[in-house]
Amino acid sequence: MCLLTGNAQLTLSDNKQALRSRFSTDELAETSHRRFQFHRSNMSEDEADFVRENPELNQLPDHAPVVKEAIKILRQKAEAESGLWPLGLSDDFLLRFLRARDFCLELAFKLLNNYHKWRKECPEISADLRPSPLLNLYHAGYHGVLRSRDAYGSKVLIYRIEHWDPKEFSAYEVFRISLITSELIVKEAETQRNGIKAIFDLQGWRFLHAFQITPAIAKKIAAVMTVSLP
Repeated sequence: MCLLTGNAQLTLSDNKQALRSRFSTDELAETSHRRFQFHRSNMSEDEADFVRENPELNQLPDHAPVVKEAIKILRQKAEAESGLWPLGLSDDFLLRFLRARDFCLELAFKLLNNYHKWRKECPEISADLRPSPLLNLYHAGYHGVLRSRDAYGSKVLIYRIEHWDPKEFSAYEVFRISLITSELIVKEAETQRNGIKAIFDLQGWRFLHAFQITPAIAKKIAAVMTVSLP
């Protein structure tokens, strides 16, 4: 088996674990809020919308003042840009991007842009993210999600290559399954904080599978997975 860890995984350091054991959630929220305000007050006007990466903020509840303020600034920055945001700019939606980039607003905004860019530029992947056309692939046992999280709180996805019939489903359709699952589980705060891991069982890999994944397809998939998904 091949174990692949997604870029979104967040692992608590010993220092962070010690911090969480010493302070309550409310105390951590208040401390982080003061630190956030300090950073903003020391920035130039052009930098006022951005803060440095701060993984501690990922552990705060959605209603924490610093979280609400970061969401507000990210929304204001998005609304100031020309163009449309077809998926809206709700608090829950924007929070995914902030947590994916440790509340660095500049990086979160870049990720938000990349996310909408790939959905627009890759209709062969994003046009239909309904599970119904892919039920046969689901029922075949190609893809699943473990009920329990791993030791780091990450969701674990399973992919069994031998259950993918490349004569029936294209590489785009197979990748679409991953996106459908990711879009669902990323709504969970715990997944936003601790990320996703994927296990690929390569038993049954054949030339027909490799033939489906052309360099162009591989490039698109890699771009989506590495720089476009929260």
